[in-house]
Amino acid sequence: MQPQSTHNTFESLYLKERKRAQIFMTLSIVLAILLAGSIIYHLNSKIQSSPNTQGSALGEVPNSGQGPVMMGRPGGGSGGKVIIPQDQVTDYLNPDGSVNTDKISSRLNSLQGPPQMIETMLQARAKQIDEAEARGEITSQQAEELKKAWGIK
Repeated sequence: MQPQSTHNTFESLYLKERKRAQIFMTLSIVLAILLAGSIIYHLNSKIQSSPNTQGSALGEVPNSGQGPVMMGRPGGGSGGKVIIPQDQVTDYLNPDGSVNTDKISSRLNSLQGPPQMIETMLQARAKQIDEAEARGEITSQQAEELKKAWGIK
């Protein structure tokens, strides 16, 4: 009878450990899915909740309100740097919708750097104005007046 008792004990222990392994594997899979979902949710919420950021989820530049930011990405203007205006186009409109030329003049006077860099910044501003117009944030008349005030052709 002794051998049969050992066999039953071995089999019951095997089944018990097998059940524990299955529970552990199921728990691991559930935790992996939750982690992946959490990461995706975090990335999506960061993109959607930050209207003042430029770029993708992997290379966001927060809006500091300090004007253009130069990022070292190959293929950009000004020696491989991409210049991203950090202020919004609508920041240069008065509450009545007219262009705040004083604010633009002040901003233009504060631009420093080589002429090529300033030209690249103005090109980025023109693109930003065009995109704001395409999104319906500003009218075509406001876009034209903004470009004129910035000295963009």
